[in-house]
Amino acid sequence: MKNRNTKIRFFCSIGLLISFVMVVFAYRAVFQFEGSVWPGFAVRSNTAVALRIFAAPAVQKDLENIRLGMRVTHVEDLAVSSGQDVYRAVGALRPGTPVNYTLENMMTGATSILTVPAQEFSQAVAY
Repeated sequence: MKNRNTKIRFFCSIGLLISFVMVVFAYRAVFQFEGSVWPGFAVRSNTAVALRIFAAPAVQKDLENIRLGMRVTHVEDLAVSSGQDVYRAVGALRPGTPVNYTLENMMTGATSILTVPAQEFSQAVAY
């Protein structure tokens, strides 16, 4: 019985250690972007706009007309083909600079212009 308790404690300790390491790496992954400039809303690799809940609090109201199936096709009249293109174009700007995004509804083909100020990424946005 004593041997079994020792094994259980050992595996629990290993599990806690692994959990701690995962938290540290997750923290580093998120906060490597601290202070960088981003659109204020999440854009997926295929330029689809992610759910509004992932947006910065300052731009939530600007995103009210975003619907499922919308993607970014242009940033300031510059065609973009990936989420990286969007982040790269916005990352070169100063926080607060108004940015015009051309959005296309992938289901209907309708386009619209969304103007949102570039945001500085911070801990407040991440959580």
